[in-house]
This record gives sequence, C-alpha cells and structure tokens, in this order.
Amino acid sequence: MKNNLILTFIFWGTLNAIINYPIFPTLYYLSNENFIFASFLSTIINISSSFFIQKYLTFKTKGNVFNEYFLYWGNSILAIIVSIGILYFLVEIARLNAYLSQGIVTLFGAVTVFYLHKNITFKKK
Repeated sequence: MKNNLILTFIFWGTLNAIINYPIFPTLYYLSNENFIFASFLSTIINISSSFFIQKYLTFKTKGNVFNEYFLYWGNSILAIIVSIGILYFLVEIARLNAYLSQGIVTLFGAVTVFYLHKNITFKKK
C-alpha cells in the first residue's frame, strides 16, 4: 500500500509538473517579460493545481478542502524555504556544482513534501 501511494504521488506529481511547465513562459510572454509577475502567478497556479491533484487522485481524502489547502500551502512554502537553504549551502559552502545541487535538492524536496503531505496535510484521521 505504501509503495503504491509513493508511486502514485510520483506519477501525479510528474504529470502535474509537465502540464504546468508551459505556464511560466506563457505568462512571461503575456506580461511583456515581467518575470517576477510570471513567476509569482505561475507558482500560485502550480501549487493550487498540485493540491487538487494530490488531494483527489493520490491521497483521496474527504477532509475539509479549505483546511487542507491552507496546510498544503504552508507545507509547500516550508519546503521551498528549506530547499533554498540547502541549495545555498550546497553551492556556496560545500562548493558543489549548482546543477548537481539542484538535483539533490529536488530529490530531497520530493521526499520531504511527500512526508509532509502524507502526515500533515492529508493525514488520515
């Protein structure tokens, strides 16, 4: 069961990333190359769509949508902050290649987000 949930999380997360990837360049183009606006709005869209996919297709919870959405955002923001800190450490202090470091952070982030959402956001009661 647990392995199935992990594979489902990976599948839907990957599919969501592929579907959402064009959002940033589209917004960037439509906003006359305002990358801050494009990044901000695409992040909101990406995290929101990810929430609904993970809620209904991975974890299949029947919990309060508003509460879970709030927790999802909180855990996502926490993961982003921690990931940036780890990336900074790996690149600036450990002197690892930035591309390798981003790969490490991405894997770490996926595991962390899965754990947070399984045990906090979508915790079975």
